[in-house]
Amino acid sequence: MERMPQLCRPTWTAFQKKRTTWTMSGTWKKTRAQKVRVMSAGPAKTVRPNFWDPGATTLILEVRDIDAIVAAVRKARATIVTLSGAPVKVGESRSIMIRDPDDYLIQIVQATPQTLQQAGGSDAVVGAAIGLSVADLQHERAFYSGMLGFEIHDGAKFESDKAALNLVGLRKGRLKVSAAYVPGTKVRVEFYEFKDVAGTPVSLRIQDPGAPQLQLRVHDLDPLIRRVQDAGYTFVSVGAKPIQRAFGRFVFALDPNGMLVEFVEPSARTEKP
Repeated sequence: MERMPQLCRPTWTAFQKKRTTWTMSGTWKKTRAQKVRVMSAGPAKTVRPNFWDPGATTLILEVRDIDAIVAAVRKARATIVTLSGAPVKVGESRSIMIRDPDDYLIQIVQATPQTLQQAGGSDAVVGAAIGLSVADLQHERAFYSGMLGFEIHDGAKFESDKAALNLVGLRKGRLKVSAAYVPGTKVRVEFYEFKDVAGTPVSLRIQDPGAPQLQLRVHDLDPLIRRVQDAGYTFVSVGAKPIQRAFGRFVFALDPNGMLVEFVEPSARTEKP
């Protein structure tokens, strides 16, 4: 998990200037890259979000053997966010928070026996979820529930759970966790709210290292764009106009905390029967 040597990263000579790609991402005439997925292209800024910063996101990975993963993390000298430097028990499972080479937050969770039994096989990772740290859940609800149909289940209350705070790198504060599933899937999304903690809002562009994006496959993209625009939300793609590619049409918007959300309407031939 060590940082990639600079010479291994793409260079300007390897890039091609593509108007459709960079109009879609709102960076035309500012960056060059072969694909929109290249996050290190162009004039990027380095940001190191804390877990409690509004707009911070976390990749949650359920693993078969957390101790083996932690040993590999330590061997690679990767950054461990958890204050104790070791997995802590939160709820029914042990977890640890780390950073990837681009400082993106990753929570490693020991999978339960039931999850391991259902997963079978021998893969190190057996499940995944997404975490979003928010300033105000009601603003998120208006976007994710009102616009996209997420059914968000509120956390019971704000709690000062020492183990949970230790996990995310805090000594004090209060945390409430709410959750939803992406409609039509089993992908879990967790929403984190903090009190008594001073967070700094996170704002990352698509070309910034570690910038997250939530990609959602949708039906009827054009009516969705109009609803999102009418509700006053911001689009990153120039003119909120989707780009047509062989596999479908797609466009970038921002959620209330400034996270990139990509709406994708697959073409008929890429839809599963």
